[in-house]
Amino acid sequence: MGESMSQHTPGPWIAQEYQDGIRIIGRAVVAIVPNEQVADARLIAAAPEMYEFLGDFEEAAMQDFQGERRIMFLLNKVRALLAKVEGKG
Repeated sequence: MGESMSQHTPGPWIAQEYQDGIRIIGRAVVAIVPNEQVADARLIAAAPEMYEFLGDFEEAAMQDFQGERRIMFLLNKVRALLAKVEGKG
């Protein structure tokens, strides 16, 4: 996984409702999302775990499935998502 992500607040993150909105909290408040956007808040809170999974999947796919076309297609999508998260895509 890329070095630029090492600058994010480490997970896990949780979403907690407050009067001023849903706070995404790690070691600190990561974001405040309007109360009407619960689904968005849950997605944001899951970001560190999703990022870690994508990195693990990329590594496993490279080791186990190099010749499989479908896996290579998915691996390319994973790489694109990782690049996007790392600010490279």
